[in-house]
Amino acid sequence: MLHHGLERTILASIAGTTLAALFLTGDPGCGRDPAAASQEARSPDPILGPVLVIHGEVVPHAEVKKQVVLGSAGQTVLGLAKIKIWTDEELSRRVAAGESAQDFAVTEEEIEESIQEQEAQIREQFPSGDVTLEDLVPETEKLPERVKLIELFNKLFLPDDVTKFPPATVDALDRTEPTRALLEQLRAEGQEREGNPFLDGLLFQEIHKYLEETSDIQDGEDLPVELALRVNGEDVRVDDLWKEIESRVSPVDVRKAKQWIVNMRLLREDLEQDHLWLDPEAALAKYKEHSDPYKDQMFSQENIALAFKHYPSLRAYRDFRRAYDSFRQKIQAELTPENLKTFADKRTRALIGQSLIDVDVILLSAYDFKAQRWKPDGWREAKRRAQETAQAIAADPSKWDEILEKNSDFYDAPVPASMQGQENPDRKDKGRFRSKTRNPFMGLLEESEYWQFLNGKTIADFVCFEQQVGTIANPIRGPYGYYIPRLLRRTAAPPSASLSEADLLDMADQDYTTLRMSEHVQELIRRNEVYGLD
Repeated sequence: MLHHGLERTILASIAGTTLAALFLTGDPGCGRDPAAASQEARSPDPILGPVLVIHGEVVPHAEVKKQVVLGSAGQTVLGLAKIKIWTDEELSRRVAAGESAQDFAVTEEEIEESIQEQEAQIREQFPSGDVTLEDLVPETEKLPERVKLIELFNKLFLPDDVTKFPPATVDALDRTEPTRALLEQLRAEGQEREGNPFLDGLLFQEIHKYLEETSDIQDGEDLPVELALRVNGEDVRVDDLWKEIESRVSPVDVRKAKQWIVNMRLLREDLEQDHLWLDPEAALAKYKEHSDPYKDQMFSQENIALAFKHYPSLRAYRDFRRAYDSFRQKIQAELTPENLKTFADKRTRALIGQSLIDVDVILLSAYDFKAQRWKPDGWREAKRRAQETAQAIAADPSKWDEILEKNSDFYDAPVPASMQGQENPDRKDKGRFRSKTRNPFMGLLEESEYWQFLNGKTIADFVCFEQQVGTIANPIRGPYGYYIPRLLRRTAAPPSASLSEADLLDMADQDYTTLRMSEHVQELIRRNEVYGLD
């Protein structure tokens, strides 16, 4: 039987990741065909839209499709593709060693039992029936196949009998003192171990991490456009993964892919002209300098990049860091202690959590949060509602509370029984946010550093650093629709007794470079002919 921890791991993966989107009220040339574009640019794809054109050069649909697969929309199927390759390799090794493949066969009964257990857990946590398996896993028709794969992985790498752990599992647990001690404890407790959700999840993560680090994995620009991934010599084709995700690829996913291509291409071309683009060896050295001090820690740079900065993959984050470190050379003259001190006093002190805001935000959403899918014609309808809502506010600002309650689409999912009565800092309450600092507020809006890099700015930064207290802004296009913020209060950022001047300037350096690079990318887009983003 699939251990509960692994069940939750795969269900969480299948449920998908949070989508980020656009902060633009209009892009020059988006959706228009330049005279210099080829016939291909005038032949939009039903899903990918108009062909992307960058200063007269057509970016083939195949390149955009690949970037969609490598983005957040494809992370689940990319992860499952790796797991399939690893299970196939381990099964082949076991058969070559004389074991029978039939011993590891996953039956329909095991798959059904696993799914039923998940449904029972959901009913236990949500006895009112507010949440079902379909709510957590929109594509339930694909669930049996995916659970079967994880069940097979479990049988091969995590058998109940500890003495039958394969070499890969032993090596994975023998790498650090805590996991080595855990392995010895399991051996001491006997051959048969009882299912423990937390333990099973930990073991799965350690094995998965080991396989990632010891496999020869190529992706991104390392491969031809038709290949998404190569693991230990096994190719994974873009078209095969595209078939898995095609039905749920949204215009937002497509635009993020196009934005990434545009931003990275224009940045690289600009920095190469100045001979500042780091070669692979120099970029790797800079990345290791950035990440190695925190390696294997809970808050490693990689964990932060995925969990908080919302980069879709470590490859994307490493590519971003190569651009970041290259661009930092371009603005080196600006990074003086005097400039950074001024910048820190203006922005960084508030950013690191010392300035608080009270703000109401009305969201006119293009997304159906409960159904976890984009509404048909959602963006057009959200824009129409935003215009009507703004007109209603302008006609009678005293009715703000009534208008927010009636129109705002911020959604708070039902609370599991195990969390009833606990304070929830992520509660949105229709968009009433109180005593929030910039980073948590950014997260509540589903914005992130990755989203900022793609779009050049964030609603959170506008509210926290630019909007005047007491004002109501015009509708702003954001991650899920159009947002209308009303800033009620902003406190000043007091000096921090616990933060040294050196640490403050270091944080200011990072924030300044990130912000300047985002601004520079947007300037490059304005200076170059870019068509087909929408």
